[in-house]
Amino acid sequence: MVERVSADISLFSIDECSFLDDLIAAFNALGKTLRVLSSLDEASAADILLVVVCDPLSSRDALRLALAGRPAAFVVIPHDRIRMYAALRLNATMIAWPMPLATLAEITFAASTQRGNQALPLDAPTLLSRAGVVGRSKAIRAATRDLPAMVSCDANVLVTGETGTGKELIARALHYYGPRANEPFIPVNCAAMPEDLFENEMFGHSRGAYTNAATAHTGLIAIANRGTLFFDEIDALSLRSQASLLRVLQDRTFRPLGSTKLVEADFRLVAATNADLVALVAAGHFREDLYFRINVLNLHLPSLRQRPEDVPLLVEHFWKRLSVQYSRLEAPLSPDTIEALAHRAWAGNIRELENWLHRRFLLASPIPPEEEQPAEQQQLDPMWPHTASSLRTAKRDAVNSVERRYLYDIMRKTAGNVSAAARRAGAERSAFGRLLRKHGINADEFRSGMPRPPGLDADSG
Repeated sequence: MVERVSADISLFSIDECSFLDDLIAAFNALGKTLRVLSSLDEASAADILLVVVCDPLSSRDALRLALAGRPAAFVVIPHDRIRMYAALRLNATMIAWPMPLATLAEITFAASTQRGNQALPLDAPTLLSRAGVVGRSKAIRAATRDLPAMVSCDANVLVTGETGTGKELIARALHYYGPRANEPFIPVNCAAMPEDLFENEMFGHSRGAYTNAATAHTGLIAIANRGTLFFDEIDALSLRSQASLLRVLQDRTFRPLGSTKLVEADFRLVAATNADLVALVAAGHFREDLYFRINVLNLHLPSLRQRPEDVPLLVEHFWKRLSVQYSRLEAPLSPDTIEALAHRAWAGNIRELENWLHRRFLLASPIPPEEEQPAEQQQLDPMWPHTASSLRTAKRDAVNSVERRYLYDIMRKTAGNVSAAARRAGAERSAFGRLLRKHGINADEFRSGMPRPPGLDADSG
C-alpha cells in the first residue's frame, strides 16, 4: 500500500475577507494546518497556494503575480465576481464562494494529497469522505458504489434525492475530483432564474443586443468553459428554458444574444432535483428528450430515514464542526438522545438534523432525553396540540396551516419567483397567486430577505 503524503498548503489573502478565520478553523477541524502568508514574496515559495480575493479586477495585478508559473493554485472568489475572474483567464482552479468552509478545506487538502501521490484514483468511501458526505451505512454505500467511475468520466449526471440529502456535495465531488477539476464549477439555481432571463444568463449577449445593452455580457456557459455547470433544481426550468438548454446539449454550440457567431460549448453537465422527473414528463411539465440527455448517469441519494445507522456519525461530525466554529466545547449528546434522533423522521434530512444540532449546541439546556424533541416537530406540527371546538374547525385550520407552510417553503425555494413556484406546485399561475393572497404572502419579501411563517419563533428553522 502506498503511503499518501500531503503537500503543504499556504493561504494568501489579497483582500480583507471576513471569513478568513473561519477558513483556517475549517482546516484545523480536519487536523490540517494552513500556513498563512503575509506577502507575495512568501507566496512564490508555496507548494500549494490558496488565494482569497474579493475583487479580482482591482486586484488583478497582485493576483496574476501570485499565480505566475504555479501549477497548483486555488482561487476562492465570491460567486457574483465570477465573470470578472473569467475575464482574467488565469491558470488556477476557481472555487466560487459561498460554499461550506469544511467542503472547501476538504477539496483543497484532497487535491494537495493527490498531487503528492500522482493523483492516485480514489475509492468510493474516500471520495465520500473528501466530499464531506458522512456515512457508512449499506444504503449510502450502495447509492454511491459507482461514484469513482462517474468522477473519472465526462458524461452528464443526474443526482436525485430528497431535500437536504447532499446532492450538491456529490456534484462538487464529480467536478473537483474529476478531469475538469482545474476549471470553473458554476452552480445555477434554476428555481431562482426567471424564464425571460434564462437565455441571457446562459448565453450572454453582445453589445447593442437590445436597449441598454451598452457592453457585452459573458454568459455562464462561456464562464464554465472546460469546467462543470451544476443545474440545481432543474425541474423548476420552464419548458421554454428547457428547450434552450436541450439545444446546447445536442449541438454543443450556442449563440450569444444579438450575435451571429456560434460559440463552442465545452462543459460537463451535472443536474440535481428532488422531484420525480418521470412523473413530470408524463404530466407534460418536463421535456422527455431533455430528461434522456441529462440522465446519462444517475445517482440517487437515500433519505436519512433510509440510513438511520449514519445518524450517530453525523451527530459526531457536526458536533465537532460546531466546537471548532464557536471555539468552545459542549458536552456530547447522551446515547439515549442520539438513539432517539436516529429514529426520527427527518423531513429535511441531513440539513434539518444539522440545523437542529446547531440550535441544540447554542441553546444547550438540561432537557431529559425522553422529553427532547426537535424544534421542527415541536413548532411545525399543525395538528398538535389543537384547541379547536369542533372537528370541522380543526380540519379547516389544519389544511390552512399545511397550505400556508407549503407556500412559504416553495416560495423560499424559488426566491419569490411566482411563475416557477406555480410550475413546481403543478398549478396555474393565477390560481397560485390567489392562494398567496389568501394567506397574505408577499413574493417580494422572498426576493429581499427570508420571511418566516406566522407563528414561528426565530429559532424554528
